[in-house]
Amino acid sequence: MFELQKNLSNTQISHIKYEGDKLHPDMVDIPEFLPKKNFSFYVVGRPKSGKSTLLHHLLCSDGRKIKNKNMHKPKFYYKQFDKVIIFSPSIKTSSKPFPLPKKNIYDEYTPELLQEVIEDIQNEGQNQNVCMVFDDVIKSLQKGGENAGRVLHKLLLNRRHIFYNEEDDEDDHISGCSSIITSQRYNLLPLYIRSSGISHLMLFKITNQKDLQDVWVETANELTFPQFKRICDWVWAEPHAFLYMILDEDLTNKFHKNFDRIILNENYLNT
Repeated sequence: MFELQKNLSNTQISHIKYEGDKLHPDMVDIPEFLPKKNFSFYVVGRPKSGKSTLLHHLLCSDGRKIKNKNMHKPKFYYKQFDKVIIFSPSIKTSSKPFPLPKKNIYDEYTPELLQEVIEDIQNEGQNQNVCMVFDDVIKSLQKGGENAGRVLHKLLLNRRHIFYNEEDDEDDHISGCSSIITSQRYNLLPLYIRSSGISHLMLFKITNQKDLQDVWVETANELTFPQFKRICDWVWAEPHAFLYMILDEDLTNKFHKNFDRIILNENYLNT
């Protein structure tokens, strides 16, 4: 389609490697289409949609064999992190509690508390791969005004580097920060965080048309809105299914029903 006139000096830009991109050998077992580390998931779903079940599986499903069946449970990020920190007003009441030390679970979110947690981890003096979970704390972000989300936004933008310690030279110490944010509605997370701090979306059925329009405008406008809505309707026709979107991928790899890639052929894209 296009032609190039190569520069005579054959100038190339080589990739710069960061310590925060280093992977542990165990990370090769993370399923296809899921990021290995340094992700920021935004999981959106109404009550009883399956949002909490998905969160629990991502962190706790251990891949063990299912009794009386020739198959295993999925294994996502089980034991992939040195620390998991959860901010949630309700997670302690879950019927499936997270197997974490009580000190790692906070029943509130404030920017001051998040900053304190970040600094405590940084002061431990070694590289650590950390997962931060912000479960239905959106109201706390809204109550505090725009500044309430600044610490969270900074964490998301700096996730590859924030827990890197240059004095730690142990090869098996991997630095990184991944985050999972949950909400009952897409628009409740401030736009400045949605637009630059999120790497992957997991969307259970959205009935609010304003929310659905905003998802399309912000993340899927390579398609027409009718094309995007047909994908959503097809995914959500199955109870508890979710639309999984890898935001920095092109159309051929971007959309998934649960964790199965949706193949968009040229006929569909041209209609």
